[in-house]
Amino acid sequence: MDRKISRKMIYIGFPVMLQMLVQNIFSFTDMAFVGNYKIEGLSALTNAIAPYFISLSFYWSISQGLTIIISNSIGANNRKKAEKYGENALFFNQILSFIYLIFWLLCGRFILELMGIKGEILKLGTNYLGILSFSFLTFGLGITSGAIIQGLGRTLPVFIVILIKTIFNILLNWILIFGKFGFPELGIAGSALGTTISNIIGDISLFIILLSQKDFKIKVKKIFSPNIVLFKDMILLGLPMGIEGILWQSGQAGLLFILNRINQMYSGYAGVINNIINISLAFYWGAAISVLIMVSEYRGRREKEKIKKVNKYGLIYSIIICLIFSIFILTFPDKLFRIFITEKEKIDSLIHLVPYMILIMFPKAMNVINGQSIKGLGDTKWAMNTQIFGTIYILLLGYIFIFSLKLGVIGALLAVAFDEITRGVFNFYKFHIKEART
Repeated sequence: MDRKISRKMIYIGFPVMLQMLVQNIFSFTDMAFVGNYKIEGLSALTNAIAPYFISLSFYWSISQGLTIIISNSIGANNRKKAEKYGENALFFNQILSFIYLIFWLLCGRFILELMGIKGEILKLGTNYLGILSFSFLTFGLGITSGAIIQGLGRTLPVFIVILIKTIFNILLNWILIFGKFGFPELGIAGSALGTTISNIIGDISLFIILLSQKDFKIKVKKIFSPNIVLFKDMILLGLPMGIEGILWQSGQAGLLFILNRINQMYSGYAGVINNIINISLAFYWGAAISVLIMVSEYRGRREKEKIKKVNKYGLIYSIIICLIFSIFILTFPDKLFRIFITEKEKIDSLIHLVPYMILIMFPKAMNVINGQSIKGLGDTKWAMNTQIFGTIYILLLGYIFIFSLKLGVIGALLAVAFDEITRGVFNFYKFHIKEART
């Protein structure tokens, strides 16, 4: 084992892993408090978040494109170029953030109606989205600052901000949902308000940290002198990843739509299961980000053998994590579900889904690590192309399993598992073919 590479992966990846874990706690807080307050809130929250994340996919793609440009420029000893891209991204991403704010304020209810929900769940979801949309007041600054800091290989500051934000989120959700310390009992609206306040605190903190970097000078004056050509470069690099994210999220939303046609509560259960699966992802997401950054950096230096090792170490680590988590979830399934649901009958009905959850985790890990490796090599179109197939594939399988075979939530999980297995295999072979030609 190359100790220098493994130490660098830990240096970059460990804070990211902690960050992802804390972010999952952030999501857990919303789901757990809302589920314990009102069971219908789980479906409202799951259906509201699905299209919301679809719209964020474009944002995330630009931030990933920026991270790749920053890390590649640093690897090529061109810090000035990295600084210019960062300044441009801060301006244009914040403008885009204001556009998102207006869109969700005006169109939130209509989007939820397209998801197939109605009645009380529609009302709860609309209120949640209306309040949550105010997160976009600062979202552009936060996501751009985080992408730049990660591109510099400094992931610890991002983790610290996420930790502080999550602490605020837990406290504010508890106070505002249940009406503690004299505050009104706001229910699911309290969850949205607490999350929005926490997001704004986190975004402003990341921006301040970025401005404080001594060896990476972001000049506020130059932020307001944007260059559309540089932003276009980021979009061209990141757009395929954005389309990939939109397609993936659309596939997940499509499964929720199919489940809603049978029983609106099924989508709530699917949201709980997805949150639990994402815990395993959180533990190896640090490895995935370090793979993206280090492959991009070594590509800039043309160090082919190190690229291979980074990918190999990422795969080994993610598989070990999935094994450990599988043992844990098989041992304590009832305790995990009890975080979100209090009724014993509903918990018992979900426990038999655990093997299907494990079936998803391993190919998902292979998919993520190899996908990040391919992106680190500068090929962002591959994931988009495979996801076009994947979205059609998962919706077709979902329809067959859920409707034709009448498998309900199990059908949705099987569709996800087959999709992850298929694209995971594609990515494994693609990386080694692409790497051999680099």
